[in-house]
Amino acid sequence: MGKYQKTWTEMNNMSQEQQLQHTTPLQVCDEGKFRYFFDTSNSKSGLRLNIEGHSAPDGPVFKGRMPLSYCMNVDQFSRFVEGLLKKYQEVKCIRLIACHAGKNQLAQTLANKLRMPVKASLGTVSFPELPNTGRHWIDYPDLNIENTTQKYQEHLKNDLGYGKFIWFNPNETTSYLNDLIGIEFPAIQPDKSPLELEWDTFANSLTPNSANSANSANSAKTTKTPEWIKFDED
Repeated sequence: MGKYQKTWTEMNNMSQEQQLQHTTPLQVCDEGKFRYFFDTSNSKSGLRLNIEGHSAPDGPVFKGRMPLSYCMNVDQFSRFVEGLLKKYQEVKCIRLIACHAGKNQLAQTLANKLRMPVKASLGTVSFPELPNTGRHWIDYPDLNIENTTQKYQEHLKNDLGYGKFIWFNPNETTSYLNDLIGIEFPAIQPDKSPLELEWDTFANSLTPNSANSANSANSAKTTKTPEWIKFDED
Protein backbone atom coordinates (compact mmCIF):
# COMPACT_ATOMS: atom_id res chain seq x y z
CA MET A 1 0.00 0.00 0.00
CA GLY A 2 1.16 3.53 -0.69
CA LYS A 3 1.46 6.46 1.65
CA TYR A 4 -1.85 7.53 3.25
CA GLN A 5 -3.54 4.44 1.78
CA LYS A 6 -5.20 2.40 4.52
CA THR A 7 -8.06 -0.05 4.94
CA TRP A 8 -11.10 0.64 7.10
CA THR A 9 -9.89 -2.06 9.50
CA GLU A 10 -6.52 -0.37 9.89
CA MET A 11 -8.12 3.02 10.51
CA ASN A 12 -10.59 1.51 12.97
CA ASN A 13 -7.74 0.00 15.00
CA MET A 14 -5.81 3.27 15.27
CA SER A 15 -5.88 5.79 18.07
CA GLN A 16 -6.92 9.34 17.22
CA GLU A 17 -3.26 10.40 17.25
CA GLN A 18 -2.34 7.60 14.86
CA GLN A 19 -5.21 8.51 12.53
CA LEU A 20 -3.82 12.02 12.26
CA GLN A 21 -0.40 10.64 11.38
CA HIS A 22 -1.82 8.49 8.59
CA THR A 23 -3.96 11.21 7.00
CA THR A 24 -2.94 14.36 5.16
CA PRO A 25 -4.11 17.97 4.75
CA LEU A 26 -4.58 19.33 1.23
CA GLN A 27 -3.28 22.36 -0.64
CA VAL A 28 -5.23 24.20 -3.34
CA CYS A 29 -4.33 24.98 -6.94
CA ASP A 30 -6.49 28.06 -7.42
CA GLU A 31 -5.95 28.22 -11.17
CA GLY A 32 -6.97 24.64 -11.82
CA LYS A 33 -9.56 24.47 -9.03
CA PHE A 34 -8.22 21.21 -7.63
CA ARG A 35 -6.49 20.10 -4.44
CA TYR A 36 -3.18 18.30 -3.95
CA PHE A 37 -0.63 17.09 -1.40
CA PHE A 38 2.88 15.65 -1.35
CA ASP A 39 4.37 12.39 -0.15
CA THR A 40 7.06 9.93 -1.22
CA SER A 41 6.72 6.66 -3.11
CA ASN A 42 8.15 3.35 -2.00
CA SER A 43 9.29 2.52 -5.52
CA LYS A 44 10.11 5.90 -7.09
CA SER A 45 12.70 8.50 -6.10
CA GLY A 46 12.01 12.11 -5.24
CA LEU A 47 8.87 13.86 -4.05
CA ARG A 48 5.47 12.68 -5.30
CA LEU A 49 2.68 15.09 -6.25
CA ASN A 50 -0.79 13.71 -5.44
CA ILE A 51 -3.76 15.33 -7.20
CA GLU A 52 -7.35 14.73 -6.08
CA GLY A 53 -10.40 15.05 -8.30
CA HIS A 54 -12.80 13.32 -10.70
CA SER A 55 -12.24 11.58 -13.98
CA ALA A 56 -14.70 9.84 -16.30
CA PRO A 57 -14.99 6.18 -17.27
CA ASP A 58 -15.14 6.88 -20.99
CA GLY A 59 -12.41 9.46 -21.62
CA PRO A 60 -9.20 11.14 -20.35
CA VAL A 61 -10.67 14.21 -18.67
CA PHE A 62 -10.23 15.70 -15.20
CA LYS A 63 -12.25 17.86 -12.83
CA GLY A 64 -11.37 19.02 -9.34
CA ARG A 65 -13.64 18.51 -6.34
CA MET A 66 -13.94 22.17 -5.42
CA PRO A 67 -16.55 24.89 -5.90
CA LEU A 68 -16.33 26.23 -9.48
CA SER A 69 -14.23 23.26 -10.62
CA TYR A 70 -14.61 22.59 -14.32
CA CYS A 71 -13.96 19.76 -16.74
CA MET A 72 -10.56 19.82 -18.46
CA ASN A 73 -9.04 17.77 -21.25
CA VAL A 74 -5.50 16.43 -20.84
CA ASP A 75 -3.87 19.45 -22.49
CA GLN A 76 -5.61 21.88 -20.15
CA PHE A 77 -4.98 19.76 -17.07
CA SER A 78 -1.32 19.18 -17.91
CA ARG A 79 -0.66 22.92 -18.12
CA PHE A 80 -1.77 23.40 -14.51
CA VAL A 81 0.26 20.39 -13.41
CA GLU A 82 3.32 21.77 -15.23
CA GLY A 83 2.89 24.98 -13.26
CA LEU A 84 3.11 23.02 -10.02
CA LEU A 85 6.14 21.09 -11.28
CA LYS A 86 7.96 24.34 -12.01
CA LYS A 87 7.14 25.56 -8.50
CA TYR A 88 8.12 22.28 -6.83
CA GLN A 89 11.07 21.06 -8.88
CA GLU A 90 11.87 18.22 -6.47
CA VAL A 91 8.74 16.36 -7.67
CA LYS A 92 9.70 13.27 -9.68
CA CYS A 93 6.40 11.39 -9.97
CA ILE A 94 2.63 11.91 -9.71
CA ARG A 95 -0.36 10.04 -8.31
CA LEU A 96 -3.89 10.81 -9.51
CA ILE A 97 -6.60 10.18 -6.91
CA ALA A 98 -9.44 10.14 -9.40
CA CYS A 99 -11.80 7.36 -10.47
CA HIS A 100 -10.85 5.44 -13.64
CA ALA A 101 -7.76 7.61 -14.34
CA GLY A 102 -5.68 4.47 -14.91
CA LYS A 103 -8.23 2.84 -17.21
CA ASN A 104 -9.29 5.76 -19.41
CA GLN A 105 -5.79 6.78 -20.65
CA LEU A 106 -5.63 9.93 -18.49
CA ALA A 107 -2.63 8.70 -16.49
CA GLN A 108 -0.74 7.37 -19.50
CA THR A 109 -1.36 10.49 -21.60
CA LEU A 110 -0.29 12.74 -18.71
CA ALA A 111 2.85 10.65 -18.18
CA ASN A 112 3.72 11.03 -21.87
CA LYS A 113 3.16 14.79 -21.84
CA LEU A 114 5.09 15.45 -18.63
CA ARG A 115 7.73 12.74 -19.24
CA MET A 116 7.17 11.58 -15.67
CA PRO A 117 5.72 8.40 -14.07
CA VAL A 118 2.05 8.72 -13.11
CA LYS A 119 0.21 6.34 -10.79
CA ALA A 120 -3.57 5.92 -11.01
CA SER A 121 -6.41 3.54 -10.17
CA LEU A 122 -8.02 1.15 -12.64
CA GLY A 123 -11.43 1.57 -10.98
CA THR A 124 -13.17 3.92 -8.59
CA VAL A 125 -11.40 5.59 -5.67
CA SER A 126 -12.52 6.86 -2.27
CA PHE A 127 -10.68 9.70 -0.55
CA PRO A 128 -12.55 10.15 2.76
CA GLU A 129 -12.03 12.94 5.24
CA LEU A 130 -11.28 12.27 8.89
CA PRO A 131 -14.13 14.15 10.62
CA ASN A 132 -13.47 17.71 11.76
CA THR A 133 -9.81 17.66 10.70
CA GLY A 134 -9.63 18.57 7.01
CA ARG A 135 -7.30 15.57 6.64
CA HIS A 136 -7.82 12.76 4.12
CA TRP A 137 -6.72 9.21 3.36
CA ILE A 138 -7.08 6.82 0.41
CA ASP A 139 -9.28 3.83 1.10
CA TYR A 140 -7.55 0.54 0.29
CA PRO A 141 -9.88 -2.40 -0.51
CA ASP A 142 -10.80 -4.02 2.81
CA LEU A 143 -11.92 -7.64 2.67
CA ASN A 144 -12.62 -7.82 6.41
CA ILE A 145 -16.39 -8.21 6.46
CA GLU A 146 -16.52 -7.72 10.22
CA ASN A 147 -15.41 -4.09 9.96
CA THR A 148 -17.17 -3.07 6.75
CA THR A 149 -20.76 -2.87 5.56
CA GLN A 150 -22.57 -5.11 3.12
CA LYS A 151 -22.80 -2.16 0.73
CA TYR A 152 -19.03 -1.80 0.85
CA GLN A 153 -18.44 -5.49 0.10
CA GLU A 154 -20.93 -5.39 -2.78
CA HIS A 155 -19.06 -2.42 -4.25
CA LEU A 156 -15.77 -4.34 -4.14
CA LYS A 157 -17.39 -7.27 -5.98
CA ASN A 158 -18.88 -5.00 -8.67
CA ASP A 159 -15.78 -2.84 -9.15
CA LEU A 160 -12.79 -5.15 -9.47
CA GLY A 161 -10.47 -2.21 -10.07
CA TYR A 162 -11.47 -0.31 -6.92
CA GLY A 163 -8.42 1.27 -5.30
CA LYS A 164 -5.98 -0.70 -7.48
CA PHE A 165 -3.24 1.77 -8.35
CA ILE A 166 -0.57 0.99 -10.94
CA TRP A 167 2.29 3.01 -12.46
CA PHE A 168 2.21 4.41 -16.00
CA ASN A 169 5.63 5.31 -17.38
CA PRO A 170 6.21 7.77 -20.25
CA ASN A 171 5.66 6.33 -23.73
CA GLU A 172 4.58 2.98 -22.37
CA THR A 173 1.92 0.92 -24.14
CA THR A 174 -1.28 0.37 -22.17
CA SER A 175 -3.09 -1.93 -24.57
CA TYR A 176 -2.75 -4.75 -22.04
CA LEU A 177 -5.20 -2.93 -19.77
CA ASN A 178 -8.07 -4.01 -21.99
CA ASP A 179 -7.53 -7.60 -20.85
CA LEU A 180 -6.19 -6.87 -17.37
CA ILE A 181 -9.54 -6.21 -15.80
CA GLY A 182 -13.09 -6.51 -17.08
CA ILE A 183 -15.16 -3.71 -15.58
CA GLU A 184 -18.47 -2.21 -16.62
CA PHE A 185 -18.21 1.41 -15.54
CA PRO A 186 -21.21 3.55 -14.52
CA ALA A 187 -22.09 6.53 -16.68
CA ILE A 188 -22.24 8.96 -13.76
CA GLN A 189 -19.81 10.29 -11.21
CA PRO A 190 -20.76 11.11 -7.62
CA ASP A 191 -19.65 14.30 -5.91
CA LYS A 192 -18.87 11.87 -3.12
CA SER A 193 -18.48 8.20 -3.92
CA PRO A 194 -20.84 5.73 -2.24
CA LEU A 195 -17.99 4.49 -0.09
CA GLU A 196 -17.13 8.00 1.05
CA LEU A 197 -20.72 8.48 2.10
CA GLU A 198 -20.46 5.18 3.94
CA TRP A 199 -17.28 6.48 5.55
CA ASP A 200 -18.98 9.65 6.80
CA THR A 201 -21.20 7.43 8.91
CA PHE A 202 -18.61 4.81 9.77
CA ALA A 203 -15.95 7.34 10.83
CA ASN A 204 -18.08 8.61 13.70
CA SER A 205 -17.33 5.42 15.59
CA LEU A 206 -13.60 5.32 14.92
CA THR A 207 -12.63 6.80 18.28
CA PRO A 208 -14.75 7.15 21.43
CA ASN A 209 -13.46 10.66 22.09
CA SER A 210 -14.33 12.02 18.68
CA ALA A 211 -17.57 10.14 18.07
CA ASN A 212 -19.96 12.59 19.73
CA SER A 213 -18.50 15.72 18.18
CA ALA A 214 -18.26 14.03 14.78
CA ASN A 215 -21.89 12.92 14.99
CA SER A 216 -23.17 16.42 15.64
CA ALA A 217 -20.96 18.01 13.00
CA ASN A 218 -21.72 15.45 10.32
CA SER A 219 -25.33 14.57 11.06
CA ALA A 220 -26.62 16.79 8.27
CA LYS A 221 -24.47 15.28 5.54
CA THR A 222 -24.66 11.66 6.65
CA THR A 223 -28.45 11.55 6.72
CA LYS A 224 -28.96 13.08 3.31
CA THR A 225 -29.72 11.01 0.27
CA PRO A 226 -26.53 11.13 -1.87
CA GLU A 227 -26.74 13.72 -4.60
CA TRP A 228 -25.52 12.11 -7.84
CA ILE A 229 -24.26 14.43 -10.55
CA LYS A 230 -23.16 13.98 -14.11
CA PHE A 231 -19.44 14.48 -14.54
CA ASP A 232 -19.61 17.69 -16.55
CA GLU A 233 -21.90 19.54 -14.14
CA ASP A 234 -20.50 22.10 -11.68
